[in-house]
Amino acid sequence: MIAQPAATSSGNEVEQELILLRAKVENALQRISHLEQKSRPALFPIDSPAMIFARELCAQYFPGPVEVEIASAPDDPESKWYTFIVRGQGSTREVVDKEAEVFKELDRQYPVEAMDIRLAVVFE
Repeated sequence: MIAQPAATSSGNEVEQELILLRAKVENALQRISHLEQKSRPALFPIDSPAMIFARELCAQYFPGPVEVEIASAPDDPESKWYTFIVRGQGSTREVVDKEAEVFKELDRQYPVEAMDIRLAVVFE
């Protein structure tokens, strides 16, 4: 709860209280950001068993070349994930069903790593 200035406070005192509150909020936000970065796990290795399994699944459900890229959000460059780029054939429904199967299998075998894997399907 934000403290309300006393009715008898001068404009200068209110301004000083606001400056102090802003500094406290900025400090708290910096601390939160620091804690979030410390608790964010590093991206697992590209040659890990989870990545090998994911690549095999992609090849099974989406025959053809499989590319892997590391991606991040523009607003949070520290948050990274792997994107598997595959080629899809068939109807949109068929491709969506295959994509769901890949993630179902991946989540069953490697639930933690599955959260850092995305699939990008390029229709042919």
